[in-house]
Amino acid sequence: MESKPSGPAAVVLNDFAAAGDRVISLRHWESFVWELMLYSLLREEVLIQDEALVLSEKFARAFSPRPRGRILDELFDIGSLVVLKYPREAYPDPDLQERSVKFPMEARSQYIQRHTTRGAKLFSPTQDQLQICGHLDRILKDRPSAHRETGEHSTINVFDVFSERMVKVLSDRRYRSWLLAAFPGTTERMLCEFATYAAEPDEAIRRIFEKCKTARPDPQGRFTRSIAYQVAETYGKRQARAMQAVIQTVFAYVFDQRERAIGRYSSVLREMLLLSGDSADENDTLPIITIDAEVRIPLYLPRVQPGFSAIIREIREGNEGKRLRAAVRLRDTRAFEEQCDAWKAVAALLARKAVPSKPCKVVGILASIPYTKMLMTAFIVETAYWLGNPPLTPEFWKCFAGKRAIALGISIAGDFYRRITAHWYERQELRSMLEDAVNFRCTDLTA
Repeated sequence: MESKPSGPAAVVLNDFAAAGDRVISLRHWESFVWELMLYSLLREEVLIQDEALVLSEKFARAFSPRPRGRILDELFDIGSLVVLKYPREAYPDPDLQERSVKFPMEARSQYIQRHTTRGAKLFSPTQDQLQICGHLDRILKDRPSAHRETGEHSTINVFDVFSERMVKVLSDRRYRSWLLAAFPGTTERMLCEFATYAAEPDEAIRRIFEKCKTARPDPQGRFTRSIAYQVAETYGKRQARAMQAVIQTVFAYVFDQRERAIGRYSSVLREMLLLSGDSADENDTLPIITIDAEVRIPLYLPRVQPGFSAIIREIREGNEGKRLRAAVRLRDTRAFEEQCDAWKAVAALLARKAVPSKPCKVVGILASIPYTKMLMTAFIVETAYWLGNPPLTPEFWKCFAGKRAIALGISIAGDFYRRITAHWYERQELRSMLEDAVNFRCTDLTA
């Protein structure tokens, strides 16, 4: 039986690595949690770079408080979130190599402070960032499967390939129209100059010293993102912002190739439009059609409740979850329908588990129905009125009591029906929102 073409099993949060503080909103931080949960259902692994967690101020502020810190623990309890650590041997200082064994996040923070930059500027962590590094180190210590070194499953040298890819993209005339249109602010001259800097890191350092007087070169003399950002900063503000976006786009593509994963892109990071034959991996054969799952969280999804990790993990391990992850990896023309059907099944299951049924007790209903008090009050008042206006026949009292009993019964039955159906409507609403939160789109079409 012929096997169906299969794509990457993991997703890299490229946009968070490129601009974490633009991806997370402090006001709507739960949207980020929902995104991670849904990606956990769609992919085997959700990969996030250690430096992205270290550098993001909003991430530190959102998850540092004690109640939200527990939510961060639960995200890792799902079992799909994996932190990609800087390789131990890549640290230039012996003390950082030693510290990275037990405290990888703290070691990464200190490395950035000593040898590289946050964008084009020196990095000085806030108190929240220091606390979140300590919290993440404690989380990773207890969860060996939640972290691994970058490039563990690949022989690609990310910095060498990044330099080569920058030279290729910036100097190849076939990319020129796309670069000028997709990154407003770039110019022909700037692209040519940057191609030279990518090929010759010493020239890049020389320009940084000439324009800024200070530079933070790579300890191994490589052309890294940090060097590229510093060079971009020597241009005008608009040009620098445009070139930094190009840098992040190219690096994200190379990083995804090394990790053998699909990348997540958004308004803060453009996806690399690769020409046929330009793959960073010589063994990579591009498919006819690639369909990717794109997550967009609406702001009106319900609040994240404690225990959500158990629900997501149960669905992942069930038949519906396994079927969905297998469908998302399909890379052929018939994949779209199967992916949509699989996601609808998981969305229905998640909505049913997230909104459990609650037993309805008649006593509780009677106590909470607003009409109950109104009817009882009216009954007492009317009874007192008619007692003061005799003579009244037994038939009158039977009719009077019967009408009030019917009114009360209708009120109880209506509220009982409302309570029973409320959970059903709530589930259907959540199911609809979940279905709309994931879109399957074509990300690659080659002849």
